[in-house]
Amino acid sequence: MAERIKLSPLAGAWYSELGGLNRWCHIWAYKDAAERFAVRERARNEGVWPPRGGQPGATLKQENMLVVPASFSPLH
Repeated sequence: MAERIKLSPLAGAWYSELGGLNRWCHIWAYKDAAERFAVRERARNEGVWPPRGGQPGATLKQENMLVVPASFSPLH
């Protein structure tokens, strides 16, 4: 995670223990979709993200979405 944070700021990260169990949510901040694409490409090429290790097949489902902060958000 430390190496990935060097590429773009981590806006938030959560792990669920109630409801939908074992869900990991992470939110990365980008100025626009082009920056997201460039950072994602760089992270993959440098082997920074997705993280290596873990149990093969442990990820059953993955979702991506681009969201825009609300007008009152400090993320602006």
